[in-house]
Amino acid sequence: MNKNINLTAEDGHEFTAYLAEPENPKAGLVIIQEIFGITEHLKSVAREFAELGYKTIVPSLFDRLEPGIVLDYANVEKGVELMGKSKQQDMLIDIKSAMEAVKVDGKIAVLGYCMGGTLAYVSANELSPTCAVSYYGTAITDHLSKQPSCPMLFHFGEVDPYVCQQDIELIRAANPQQPIYVYAEANHGFSCVDRASYHQKSAELAFTRTVDFLSKNLA
Repeated sequence: MNKNINLTAEDGHEFTAYLAEPENPKAGLVIIQEIFGITEHLKSVAREFAELGYKTIVPSLFDRLEPGIVLDYANVEKGVELMGKSKQQDMLIDIKSAMEAVKVDGKIAVLGYCMGGTLAYVSANELSPTCAVSYYGTAITDHLSKQPSCPMLFHFGEVDPYVCQQDIELIRAANPQQPIYVYAEANHGFSCVDRASYHQKSAELAFTRTVDFLSKNLA
């Protein structure tokens, strides 16, 4: 079952989300958006994880500013503007509501891309998911004073202009027990088939590692 739903955060804010729900879910999964909103790609990723047995939701984190906005991948400037105007605490409140909406037997993971990759890290610090996955989080180094309270997996592209190798080494030093993978020749957004930076080999390997990680930690 795939559909758009409405959620209400603990502060009363109402926002939309895309839900992909298998018949007999084994665990919950929150996918945290990039700066482009709930794109068709993220919906397809949600359906893919639902087919693997995860009750998966993608909350619309810009609804507090411009409800329902979805941007073209070329419109980076607008996405950065919305990210800059968004309050991290508000986004965490909305992520928390999404986690509660899809949690199964207490088991819930968060997985984020770009902006969402950073929010996945912060969520792992603040919201106590069962586990978390970050794809090329661009501002994780701003949050290294705290470490995740759960198992966490990191994916980075070797030639990502937004996450330099020095940043990756800082993240590695602050999280020595967490697996961090760097993909040769992969750029920012390498896992998104709809972007020019899509790198099939890296995307497929990262997805396999993510599925294995979720299976292990949500068993």
